[in-house]
Amino acid sequence: MKRFFLIITTFIFIISFIKCGSDSEKQDKNENQESSITKNDTTIDISAIPMELNGDESFHLGYKFSKGNSFKYKLTTVTSTDQHIVTDSTIDSKFEQKITRILNFNTVSIENDTVANLKCTITDINVYRNVDGKVVTYKSGDTLHTSDLNQFIEFKGIENNPFNVKVSKLGEIIKVYNIKGITDKFIELTNRKNNITQNEISIFEQKLAESFLEPMLSQIFRAIPDKDLKIGSSWQKEMAPTKVMSFTILYRTKYNLDNIEKIKADKIALITGNADISVEGDTKMVDRGVEYNFQKPVTSAGGKIYFNIDKGLLYKSNTGTKLDLKFKMQMQGPKGLMKANTTRNVTNKSIAELL
Repeated sequence: MKRFFLIITTFIFIISFIKCGSDSEKQDKNENQESSITKNDTTIDISAIPMELNGDESFHLGYKFSKGNSFKYKLTTVTSTDQHIVTDSTIDSKFEQKITRILNFNTVSIENDTVANLKCTITDINVYRNVDGKVVTYKSGDTLHTSDLNQFIEFKGIENNPFNVKVSKLGEIIKVYNIKGITDKFIELTNRKNNITQNEISIFEQKLAESFLEPMLSQIFRAIPDKDLKIGSSWQKEMAPTKVMSFTILYRTKYNLDNIEKIKADKIALITGNADISVEGDTKMVDRGVEYNFQKPVTSAGGKIYFNIDKGLLYKSNTGTKLDLKFKMQMQGPKGLMKANTTRNVTNKSIAELL
């Protein structure tokens, strides 16, 4: 069971903090520079032209699904974590990861003209991971030895393994289901077939759906209001709370319809999002004999979303977050009191593109 929850923890680490978004600027070359996987321009290159509007024209956004219709997305997530620890010596560490997935959707059925049952298959996974200069990679179809399998088990378990999702025409993810095939694959990969209970499987499936699949799909199915919108119209959405150390971070994202643009014959809504963020929790914590003293995390989120009004699908989006943590630790060791000061900076970016 511990192995299963380790997989889920990995999922959460990969997907966390990508719900809202943050644009970043290029740093001076003499300052701390980003690696090759995070240097990419965070804007989206779209050949669009402003659309001429008729006075105070309004628009209604909504997802348009039809039975038998298929569509697919490229989803790229980039995570970077820098950590600086000062004890008797100084320890610097860096983690970087870039994951690219292709998500294929097929519309199985429509319920009451408002809810689509979709089959989703994740294919063509590419992973680049750099831990303190040690680079490992994975690409769908690669044959993995046991040691490599342990590093990439979360990807092997989910690739080319279809599941279902119910989505409303307003982009609300109602339910992720039929994930038994994924669960069975994980059981096979972790050799747990003979020593895992049905209750453990149920817990794993719940966490897999809620902590990985739903947040990933929320990059493609964005909740939109059921009302007519004009240029300058805004709406808000509260995101699920995120746990960071002893803190709970609450995001309330405000979206604004900035403009209506045109790509070929399609009308594209340009939407920007910025989050109001509150942080709750204790600044002191003791865990396994280690005493922690935290400063409140500093975090920001925002980004851009392009929605194809005519096709009724997300066209492109670029969203992400930044998080800065500082804390002190101390514990009794063999030679007396041991102390350490830690600074951790985490950035995440998610780019979704309709193919």
